[in-house]
Amino acid sequence: GENFHYRRDLVCLFDPINVTTLAAYLSDSEIICHVPTIRPGKYLVTVSYSNNQRGIKEDAMSCAKQLALQVFGLPSIARVYRGNTTPGNNVTLIGTSFNPELLCRFDKRIIMNIFQPRI
Repeated sequence: GENFHYRRDLVCLFDPINVTTLAAYLSDSEIICHVPTIRPGKYLVTVSYSNNQRGIKEDAMSCAKQLALQVFGLPSIARVYRGNTTPGNNVTLIGTSFNPELLCRFDKRIIMNIFQPRI
């Protein structure tokens, strides 16, 4: 985002479930919204300020910023296929709820994935 202003009572409101959580200010262009436990789906997040945990003050809407959020379910691995154990071989994971932005980690090494959705 942009033009965020530091305030101790910065909050994030998740619609359509109407849940408010505290936010952490990092800079004028970056904040952290603490995402509540919610179902996978699309949400609209309103960033504003509040004097209490129950909601956004009416006069705070003048500073509100709205952002889209896509929440994915936890991935579930059904099968693993691997080539031989020499470097450079592929490991194929079959499952559900994979997000194209997921990374693969082998010990301490992080590898980009090649995402191929099944049709």
